[in-house]
Amino acid sequence: MNSLQNKVRLIENQYNSGDFDGAEVKAKELIKEYSKFPYLYNFYGTILDKQNKFDEAILAYKTAIKLKPNYFEVYFNMGILFMRNKNAEKAISLFKKTLKLKPDFIEAYMSLGNAFKYLKKFKEAIYNFRKIVELKPNFPGGHITLGAALQDNGQFKEAIPYLKRFGVASKARALECLYHIKNFTEYNKYLSELSKTNPVNIRAATIAAHVSHQLDIKNIYPFCKNPLDYISIINIESNLKPLDYNDFSKEIFNFKELWEKSGKVTVQAFKTHGNIFDNKTKCILKLKEIILDQIKKYKQKFSKSKDCIITHWPKLFNLYGWHVRYLKLGKQNAHIHPDGWISGSFYIKIPKNRTKNEGAIRFDLHGFDYPIFNKNKKIPSFEYVPKEGDLVLFPSSLFHSTIPCHSDEQRQMIAFDVRPKN
Repeated sequence: MNSLQNKVRLIENQYNSGDFDGAEVKAKELIKEYSKFPYLYNFYGTILDKQNKFDEAILAYKTAIKLKPNYFEVYFNMGILFMRNKNAEKAISLFKKTLKLKPDFIEAYMSLGNAFKYLKKFKEAIYNFRKIVELKPNFPGGHITLGAALQDNGQFKEAIPYLKRFGVASKARALECLYHIKNFTEYNKYLSELSKTNPVNIRAATIAAHVSHQLDIKNIYPFCKNPLDYISIINIESNLKPLDYNDFSKEIFNFKELWEKSGKVTVQAFKTHGNIFDNKTKCILKLKEIILDQIKKYKQKFSKSKDCIITHWPKLFNLYGWHVRYLKLGKQNAHIHPDGWISGSFYIKIPKNRTKNEGAIRFDLHGFDYPIFNKNKKIPSFEYVPKEGDLVLFPSSLFHSTIPCHSDEQRQMIAFDVRPKN
């Protein structure tokens, strides 16, 4: 047994260091030697999951369950895998099975609530998030998810105390709730507090810019007071040579994609899974090098700014990206990137048969169903119709969306975030 434990520990070290290929090979070898150990199949499933090998991971998990039918961790891992692949109904049945075997498993209540929320079944989501708060009253995640679900269900006043208690983005959600119920005095007081204690809250910057315009008051939140001023556009086609757009299409064709027919943000499009910049292919490596260089130039361009987006620029960050392939009428609904600092889009393929502003990227201060109390004020916006090779950089706090194309030609682009490291 000590020999098995030592071998498992070595594979775990490979897994934790990100060497999933190596971990897969060693785990497969170990399973041949110890074919009756359910833990090995569960671990093997998680390794395969990390490599987007869905069918193989499911097979490994099912083998683990055959060997140990009451293995609740496996049902949970399978649920996470199905949820990641947008099959919320299947995930829900697996999370319920997990909780039947382990009724006090907090993570399962969390995942079950998130799955119901994904399906917009807020009553069921709220029930599960309340269970977390009951079972573990001081667990931040329970309060944050419960508050967010209450907000999404329109229960703004009830949501506020849960949202204020823990978290970063949740505090911005509390601001949104105060604005929704028109408690502007408390909104201004809480925004002033956050400006001092947490000046780089991306979602707080988003609501602050919107409310400032709507109520015609000074934006005191210091992250990015006028986000539309921080949009930068450059064409990098010449920097990519000798590579061309066909090279990108051929490489990306081999990456795993997920279909988003009518998601919350992405509609009628395929998206790659995981961080596209983890792929060490020729085009992706070259693009990453160019983007990192343009990010440096972006910071230099706005170096005189006193906003925190520049003055508090992260010393360490990850470049996290994904490819989006739009079909006819594919689009992005208005959204922000709360995990980012600045975000960007690189355009690989643009339909030639399109009219007017089709395929444009649109930036404005409104989204998330924020109330518009002053309907006489036109919401500031900027719209740009991209060309192939364009690289667009902008604050992650700025709402952006895309205009759908009626053309049967596909649109291809790579979106990315600069994500600060903790």
